[in-house]
Amino acid sequence: MKAAWIRNFWTKTVAFLLAAALVPMILTYVVGLAYSYGGMGRDFYTSDLCLNAVGKKTWEICDDYIAMEGGNYELDKIYSKGDSYSNIRFRVMNEQDEVEFSNVSDGDTFCYSTVYNDKTFDVYLVKGLPAQDDIYWAKVFYDKAESWGQNALEMLILFGAMELFLLIFLARTAARREDGELQGGWQEKIPFDLYLLVDGTVIALLCVAVDEVYSYVSFYTPPYDVLLLGISFALAVLVFAAWVTFCARVKVGGLWKGTLIYKVLCLCWKIVKWCWGVLCAFCRGVVGFLHAIPLVWRTVVGCFIVGVMICLMADQFYYRGGQLIAFLFILSIAVCLFSIQLRKLQKEGEALAAGDLDAQVDTKWMYWDVKRHAENLNSIGDGMAAAIDKQLKSERLKTELITNVSHDIKTPLTSIINYVDLLQHEHTPEQEEEYLAVLKRQAFKLKKLTEDLVEASKSTTGNLPVNAVRCSMNELLSQVEGEYGDKLSAADLTLVSVMPDKELFCNVDGALMWRVIDNLLSNICKYAQNGTRVYLTLEKTGGDAVVTFKNTSRAALNIPAEELMERFVRGDSSRSTEGNGLGLSIAQSLTELQGGKMSLAIDGDLFKAILRFPTVV
Repeated sequence: MKAAWIRNFWTKTVAFLLAAALVPMILTYVVGLAYSYGGMGRDFYTSDLCLNAVGKKTWEICDDYIAMEGGNYELDKIYSKGDSYSNIRFRVMNEQDEVEFSNVSDGDTFCYSTVYNDKTFDVYLVKGLPAQDDIYWAKVFYDKAESWGQNALEMLILFGAMELFLLIFLARTAARREDGELQGGWQEKIPFDLYLLVDGTVIALLCVAVDEVYSYVSFYTPPYDVLLLGISFALAVLVFAAWVTFCARVKVGGLWKGTLIYKVLCLCWKIVKWCWGVLCAFCRGVVGFLHAIPLVWRTVVGCFIVGVMICLMADQFYYRGGQLIAFLFILSIAVCLFSIQLRKLQKEGEALAAGDLDAQVDTKWMYWDVKRHAENLNSIGDGMAAAIDKQLKSERLKTELITNVSHDIKTPLTSIINYVDLLQHEHTPEQEEEYLAVLKRQAFKLKKLTEDLVEASKSTTGNLPVNAVRCSMNELLSQVEGEYGDKLSAADLTLVSVMPDKELFCNVDGALMWRVIDNLLSNICKYAQNGTRVYLTLEKTGGDAVVTFKNTSRAALNIPAEELMERFVRGDSSRSTEGNGLGLSIAQSLTELQGGKMSLAIDGDLFKAILRFPTVV
């Protein structure tokens, strides 16, 4: 309550009027600052202000002189040396620099020269500017602006700070009562868009009024200056009033909901919803009624209704009775035939729903959309057969998965059991060392299978953490030769790397990316034909970095590429080599976790694994 006077109505009114009154003062010093630092010059006679005022009158003099064709007698009367209505004097010279006319006196100040219709006009101003014309008032305005500009910058900073303070004060106290509660005033009861429309219209009218007055009153005369200051005050009042009511509406709420546009849109939406509801209810009633009638009888009733309507309007169509009846008879037959065809389609659909995939519709006497629909029904059997094949394939893969998992677990487990049994019987130290080596190898094999299963599960479900950072694909792939050089040499394989000159960067997890590369190269070492080359290429295609691994397979690849991505599926169907068939599946899951894509391509014995990652700058 101590600051209640700050939110008092009269306090806010005084602050508002003071803020509006500061605008003309700020504009005054802006003009002074502009003329002080805008190249006005130290002498009025060489300033742009003087040249603009003189130039407007000079063109009138040039036109008058040319119109009178140099008639000195007439010009002496209009532009005499003792003219008390104008401060302009001029001298006219022809192309030979001969003076044709002059009313210049000693002591007149030269202003500037201009050429008009091959004649040179030297313009002078009377000393002291005795006549109160536009040039005199321009000189008065010049002197005022010069005095304003002496301390304009300091005053602008002061008044600008005051204006900013008052605007913030008005914004904080808007819609705030003396007790601190929020409550909108009379302005907030007016729709905001209507308020802005009226406010903008008044501002536009004031601007038009200023422009109209300028065509009758010189810009430099005191009445026009007073008018400009008054209108700038009025404009400030209108703008600040809009600012205050905007702040009040934001505080109270309902800025958008308090507009006419919002209310009109709400009304239109209610009307549309009501109309839509009525239309939907009507359509549901009609559809429900029609569904209750058999298709053929619906058609007969429809034909009857159409026939009655045509008969009632027969006079308007100028039909004769016999012709109209014949037309209705033919139309009824056509519609009934159409209804019979629809009934055939209905029976076909019922047969398919009952599981009879061999049911066919005779399309011999069907045309247009009905025939097309019948052909679609006849081809449903093929579609369902394809779906069954897909389901059988899925079941086969599940069965193979169980079989392969059992085989890969059972083989090392059986070996472990057998060698443990051998250790329990009599054996030599050399045999014990051999048995333990086998047990260790099979145990590690079983451990590797378990770890791969866990990693495959995590990568498929997305439970692996991914720390994607900007990484150079060139640098990552260049490490392959150093890391896998010995393994490739042991498998009698030659690595050929093709890298672009410009580095490609991608957001990937370095550890997961190396796991993908490790799985792919391990597969190559296991299944590639000895004595062949392995190609590793990196290129940019569109906005992706494309990594391709290519090798020649040792065994024939008689398996679709997509099946190789499945878990526990191996190119070696006999499963006589090392591995568990999880490598490609894990590589694909890890690639997708990093936002990339992995695909396989098989062309004869040529095997290709393709990785795609979006590039970054």
